[in-house]
Amino acid sequence: MIPTIATSRNQPRPNERTYRSPKACLLIGLVGLVFFSFLIGLTVTLPQLEPDSPVAYSILFATICACVFGAGSVGSIYLLVAFQRRRLSTSDEIVRYVGVVRRKAVPLAEITRAVWGGWPVGGRLMLYTNGERLVIQFGNYTDPGDLASFFRAVLPIEVQERYERFESTCAPATEAFRRRQGREDRFFIVLLPLLGLGLVVLAFWDPYDIRQWCAAPMAFTIVMGIKAVYTRWRAGWDVPSEDKATSEHGGQVAEPGAAAEGGRDDGSSSPQRRGPRAVAEQPQANVPRVSELP
Repeated sequence: MIPTIATSRNQPRPNERTYRSPKACLLIGLVGLVFFSFLIGLTVTLPQLEPDSPVAYSILFATICACVFGAGSVGSIYLLVAFQRRRLSTSDEIVRYVGVVRRKAVPLAEITRAVWGGWPVGGRLMLYTNGERLVIQFGNYTDPGDLASFFRAVLPIEVQERYERFESTCAPATEAFRRRQGREDRFFIVLLPLLGLGLVVLAFWDPYDIRQWCAAPMAFTIVMGIKAVYTRWRAGWDVPSEDKATSEHGGQVAEPGAAAEGGRDDGSSSPQRRGPRAVAEQPQANVPRVSELP
């Protein structure tokens, strides 16, 4: 008797990898659902404890609070459902997305544009085909650094746009990120003595009564300036340079997207035919690791 092996159309391919929502999504959804449900019950119960208050006022208060806190409860339920359903599968031929209410499949060979972005936190990638658009937010999946590295290496360099913006915002280990951080630090360091002096003057002399409006923004900027000074002090006040980055990589800095222009050194096929495992095994410089975000 010959044993049979059960097969399924949804069975993943050998070179396919699936990314799911992180556990933080589940934790935030559970805490938010309990918190907002408690607030809804509290706002419905409080007006009943004051029998002297007008009935119309109590109903209006309970309705407004229930709508506001109910929106938070709906958002928490959405996070729980997204944790259960949302996933992204990548292979050497196609990208499959399963969301809360819809599904999409984008073949890699049909992608005409790949636009990188640094917002929201973790960065995003918008994939365009002739009649489809898929937005991938790396912060919504586990191991976002590996996911970003896969798309950076497997997509042709000519279809990728605005990668420098993504790199300078979401890749702390890159030169572009250090240059942007250095510009921000210098801005706050220059403002630090000016705002510190202004805050001292406002503490003793305020003829136009603007202390209550200016104190909080000035104090925040001063804190950012102190943080910038501390950061530069820990770094030894060194300004990142291309020469330093070159020396750290043994005299060579790989060109971004170089893996997308040719095959591997062992003569394998084009990067579009390689799976995520093969891409992950190939060393790549300047490839962002979103998981390294502070």
